[in-house]
Amino acid sequence: MKKFYTIFAIVFLIAILFSIFGFEIAQASRFSGGLQNTAGNVPTLGKATPQSFAATLVKSLIIFVGVIFMIVFIYGGALYMFSQGDPKKTQKAKGLLVTAIIGLAIVLLAYTIAYFVSSTIEQSLISP
Repeated sequence: MKKFYTIFAIVFLIAILFSIFGFEIAQASRFSGGLQNTAGNVPTLGKATPQSFAATLVKSLIIFVGVIFMIVFIYGGALYMFSQGDPKKTQKAKGLLVTAIIGLAIVLLAYTIAYFVSSTIEQSLISP
């Protein structure tokens, strides 16, 4: 059984690496066409306002926490499937699943609140 968990972890890590590098390759294709085009397309912090930087930071943190809860949810589901009827393992898996669902609900609520607040602030800055 330990071998299965090891193989599952390796496959999961490989999938994550492929998704990250696939994203990087897709992003790199935007910057083909010479150094001048590449430098012109790179986003800079000089154009960002403190409000937009804070909004981007909050959204990034919320997405990161959401990904963490999804990983906990997947782990809880795998633990439940492989508990083989053991009451302790089943109880632990159910606890992880409930925790992950509550966490995802909190993250979705936080994202909704952050989106509402940032759009309200942006709207008030555009038309006072």
